[in-house]
Amino acid sequence: MKSKLKLFILCVLLPGVALFSACQKKNLPEGVILVLLDAARADHFSYAGYPLETTPHIDALARRGIVFSNAYTTATFTAGAVRDFWFGTRLRFPASEMVPLPHIPTNIEKILKKNSISVGLFLSNPFVSPVLGYGRYADHVEYMEWTYQKSPSPHELLQRALIWIKKQSSPFFVYIHLMQPHDPYLPPEEVVQKMYSQQPSLKFGLNDFVRTIVKNDEASKEALTAMKQLYDANLRYADEAIGRFIAGLTSTGFFQKGWFILTADHGEMLGEHGLYH
Repeated sequence: MKSKLKLFILCVLLPGVALFSACQKKNLPEGVILVLLDAARADHFSYAGYPLETTPHIDALARRGIVFSNAYTTATFTAGAVRDFWFGTRLRFPASEMVPLPHIPTNIEKILKKNSISVGLFLSNPFVSPVLGYGRYADHVEYMEWTYQKSPSPHELLQRALIWIKKQSSPFFVYIHLMQPHDPYLPPEEVVQKMYSQQPSLKFGLNDFVRTIVKNDEASKEALTAMKQLYDANLRYADEAIGRFIAGLTSTGFFQKGWFILTADHGEMLGEHGLYH
């Protein structure tokens, strides 16, 4: 049973996993946790050399784990990127359409269930939701709704996952899809204050920002600076939630027997080449 779980993890790692916790080769994992940060740019993580301290808890994990610095996504949008690693193959369809998951034998949920591995999904992106077929073969699925006006709390979603994990007997697999640092860039005020002595001059979700650009044909330097600051603060918000989650896992002894994997589906434009989203 454990050997089959190890083979599965290797298959997941190949397409674009960014980081997983170190474990001895002789000790195969009894549980695997895969956390995805939506729209997280690798070059905005402080462990990768970014000048701001955006990811102190993830930095600590990176120091004791393995970092994949040459990993690339297969798509620039969530639906394509997640589907590709969900099935282990590249699938093509319009990015803007809410297309249900196809019935393909390589669905990772189905493979794990056939091998008696418990599967839990904790989701918050409408393109990765039960409505589209995610969780079809899972033992447990929870979905928190995201809108352009409000993103689900990463603390709450991770806490829900932790409660389920503590009830499991090995082996198990958990997938957690966090929306941060994806827009809307609305991190809590206390997180913004930790990062900046002077608050960002503008506060709005990405849709408002894009509408401003369309109206004025270009983004002002002030608006673009504020956008990047709020994006970084949103990443820090996710990092703090992950730090709390890791502390909870540590108390269970998870890191002596399991693998923790952190990745992203794609990055974010942030004004490069005149693109913003």
